[in-house]
Amino acid sequence: MRTLWLRPFVLLLAGLSAGFTFPGSTWAAEEDDVVVAEQLLPPETLIFLSVPDVPALNEAMSDSVYGRLLADPKLQPFLDDVRAKLKEVSAKLQEEVGVTLEDLQNLPQGEITFAVVEKPARKLAAVLMLDAGDQTETLDKLIEKMDGALVAQGADHSTQEVGEVEVHVYKLPGGDENPIKTLAYFTDEGYIVFSTEVAALKSVIERWNGDSEETLAKQEVFTYIMKKCVNGEDEPLSKMYINPIGLVQAGIGMVQGQNPQAGLVLGMLPILGLDHLKAIGGTMNPGNDDYDYDAKTFIYVDQPVSGVLGVFNFPAAEQTPPAWVSDKVASFTGMNWSVEEAYSAVETIVDQFQGPGALARVLDGFADDTDGPQIHPKKDIIDQLSGAIQVVTDVAKADAANPQIPLMAMVVGLKDGAQVQKTLAKAAKADGFPGRTRQFESKTVYEFPANDSTFSVAVSGNALLLATDSKLLETALTGKTAKPLSASAEYKALTKSFPKKTSIISFQRSEGQIKMLYDTLRNGDNDKFEGIDLKKLPEWSAIAKYFRAQGTYAVPDKKGALFVGFALGSPE
Repeated sequence: MRTLWLRPFVLLLAGLSAGFTFPGSTWAAEEDDVVVAEQLLPPETLIFLSVPDVPALNEAMSDSVYGRLLADPKLQPFLDDVRAKLKEVSAKLQEEVGVTLEDLQNLPQGEITFAVVEKPARKLAAVLMLDAGDQTETLDKLIEKMDGALVAQGADHSTQEVGEVEVHVYKLPGGDENPIKTLAYFTDEGYIVFSTEVAALKSVIERWNGDSEETLAKQEVFTYIMKKCVNGEDEPLSKMYINPIGLVQAGIGMVQGQNPQAGLVLGMLPILGLDHLKAIGGTMNPGNDDYDYDAKTFIYVDQPVSGVLGVFNFPAAEQTPPAWVSDKVASFTGMNWSVEEAYSAVETIVDQFQGPGALARVLDGFADDTDGPQIHPKKDIIDQLSGAIQVVTDVAKADAANPQIPLMAMVVGLKDGAQVQKTLAKAAKADGFPGRTRQFESKTVYEFPANDSTFSVAVSGNALLLATDSKLLETALTGKTAKPLSASAEYKALTKSFPKKTSIISFQRSEGQIKMLYDTLRNGDNDKFEGIDLKKLPEWSAIAKYFRAQGTYAVPDKKGALFVGFALGSPE
């Protein structure tokens, strides 16, 4: 089936996204009576992406690190080529559709919201809401063009009254080959609302005054997530909410009539404990004097957790990078994992399917295998793990065998390092051991060749060290470096807002990998970018200051877990 009729609608969607960078939204009914988008959507909303104020987001982006990057004089020769190319595209667009790229960019004047709702039951419907403000001329041109294209391609256009609102409905051609059967919309004083189901559009109209008690805004899980993620009274730059299990359930409901076996998946969700995962939501909040922005994400899980979700249990603890981690590393991540609960969750799942004691029998079999090292996976390995895990990555040198692969080291906390050392020594003596051993700083290092690199393992005190680079492992074994990450100004600036105890912490410099990609692009083939000279990109050293360090922490909550991320503020 031809899909040319979709092009004007796609152009409209492109216009909605041309004016902002992040997904999100809020709905303004009247100047003195603001109705947020979540008040207009039903409780059955499964995806919600909203920008409350697109112009405000654009302004925030202009003041951000990347806004300053785009304004840097050294980048302008390259951007002049990009603008010239966009001018050509804009001229073609105006000739074909009647609007320019600038018109499209200026179209969102307030909120923009995208949602997926289960309306009617067992059907997923997309909903798009946009405040075009005084840009009605551009909006009218796009709607007129869309209408003409849809009708020309065989769509059946009709109108119907829903309350006092006129709804335009297009029955789309294509039969069963076309997954979207309907496109409907209505407009009201600069606002336009689209949906792929008339029933979903009606649910919005019913809530148009913002006084309904049956809305996403009143939904318990959504309300809890937003309270955890909104900074005081400040309006977020964007909002996000996703109900992944609800999407699976609704999707299966749509196909179950044609494929009854799909219903088996629904029966598996409670067995695996996945029905306890209620939603994932978050916000992007404006920055302050210290940070470019902060992003919050909350994972809402019904308690008590069971099944698969029980594997992901991270109690809060005091965490800091080890003294050997240099202030030059690309990233550091620390976490505190409940190994006992994770094992218990896995054991419960396996035994549910294989019968009581099934996992224990499998693990005992490994230990009793006379052809193996006779190491018991649980008693000799799992039971020795304390749950503390730290991961360090660094950027490989340009003369390395594969400089695009970062160097990595992992530190796994142990309850009894001496016992684990005995287990490793026992494994090394077994027939067919694939590695070799050597001594460093009175420690035994086990090395395993892997293509052009070497994977190394060693025990130091109550820590198991694993690394993809021998030098990085040796640094960890010495336990020291010239200047530790924990003493660096960047690390201190990012983590000063971290709680004393956390489940997970992360520090990351984007500079390393981005520099590699940037240099590849700058030195690449210009023939792939007609009219844009990549050689005009400045040297990396001229823009490196704009790629600031980022930090993240996670803390447990009675309803799940909260993740908070920061990026350092813009350089002056």
